[in-house]
Parts: sequence; structure tokens; C-alpha cells
Amino acid sequence: MRKALLLLGGTLLLQACAQTQAPAPAEKDINHLQVQLDTLHDQQNQHLATLEAKQAQAQQQILSAQAAQQATLAAIAAKLNEKQQPVVCPQTPQLQCPETKPMPVKDDKLVVGALEKVRLHPSDVVLTARIDTGATSASLDARDIQKFERDGADWVRFKVPTDDKGSDYMEVERKVLRWVRIIQSSSEDGERRPVVEFKFDIGPISQKAEFNLSDRSHLEFPVLIGRNILKDVMVVDVGKEYSLKLPPMKAEDKDAK
Repeated sequence: MRKALLLLGGTLLLQACAQTQAPAPAEKDINHLQVQLDTLHDQQNQHLATLEAKQAQAQQQILSAQAAQQATLAAIAAKLNEKQQPVVCPQTPQLQCPETKPMPVKDDKLVVGALEKVRLHPSDVVLTARIDTGATSASLDARDIQKFERDGADWVRFKVPTDDKGSDYMEVERKVLRWVRIIQSSSEDGERRPVVEFKFDIGPISQKAEFNLSDRSHLEFPVLIGRNILKDVMVVDVGKEYSLKLPPMKAEDKDAK
């Protein structure tokens, strides 16, 4: 009986010790949570390490691309420098005065073209003249011709164009040397015109000559040079035009009346 009680008591004591050493349910839950937190922490560290590695790789790629771009630009600049030609300033040609050629002459006569510039004195008006060997006398474009008497002689007051276009006119008075009748194909009766004297220049020649006055607005040129001026002085080369140059007008000619 005593042995049985001792055996029972020992059994109960062993059970009590076993129950005291077993962990409480709450402590198991805490340990489980701690393990999960440690696992998450490790995973986050691994993810961050992966991201940092990718970022470093991307930066390295950017640096490599920039270096390659700079190398390409440097190569292009080198090629441009090789192909660029040095700037050479063009040489300015030295101006040479043209040789002064003598006026064309033939048998001691001045050669004139079919059209030449003439200057009327003393106004310094320059007009284009048609040179016509078929015309007996010279003619000048005159508008608003008015006859009057001065000191018992016939005079005329008229307007002469100051340029070929007739954009302006100047008033002139001249003594009538005589009256002539010019027969034209358009009129059987002819036209009665006053003849006056003008000093004029054609090329190097300056002389006085007679001009009959007429309205030449329907004609292309305001002056006609006929045989009365050409005779013994000039010959006409119909293949030329404006071959003569007018020298500057002299001061004494401008002041002359």
C-alpha cells in the first residue's frame, strides 16, 4: 500500500513538472509574428539591394551613352575642321582709266551715228536727234509758237522740251531769220514754219545752225539733223547710235544769251 502511494505521488509530481515547462499559447503567437517580421525585413532588404543595383547599372549606361555622344561630336568637329577651306579675300582689281580714243573721222569729217545726243545753248538742254541725210534742213520741236514784232523784225516765242519725254518745257524767244514752207506727204499745202538760229553741240563740234520750228509731238525724237548741218562737216554711219560723247558745257556758253 505504501509503495502504491509513493508511485502515485511520483506520477503526479512528474505531470506537474511537465505542465510547468510547456510554453504558454500567447508566447507561441509572439514568436511566430517575430519570425514573420524578420522574414519581411529580409525580403525588403533584398528588394532594396536589387533596386540599388539596377539604379547603379542605369547610371553607368547613361554615363557610357554621354561619353559615346561626346566622342561622336568630337569626331564630327575634327572632320569639319579638315574639310573647312581657309578664307581667302578676293583681290580687288586695280581700276585703269580707259584709253582716250580720238573721235572717228573720215576724210577729215566727223562720223556720226543714226541717233546722237545734242546740246542746245545756252540752256544746257540735251535732247536726242535723228540724223537724216534725206532732210534738207534741221528741225526742232517747238510748242505754242507765238509770233510778235520787235524793233521792226519778226520774232517768235515758243516752248522747247527739256528732255526727250517732254516732261517739262522752257520758254525761248528767237528772231525769225525767214519763213519756209515744208511739204509733207500728209499735206498737199505744206506747213509754214519759222526758221531760227541756235548754237548747239554734237560730239566735239560746237556751231550755230538754222532750225525750222514745228510741233514734233507725234514724232519719236524732238530734234532732226538735216543736210544743212551735215554738209562738209559730218558723215553718217547708220549702223551706229550714240557714238559721240558730249563734253561739259563751258561756263561762257551758259552765260551767253
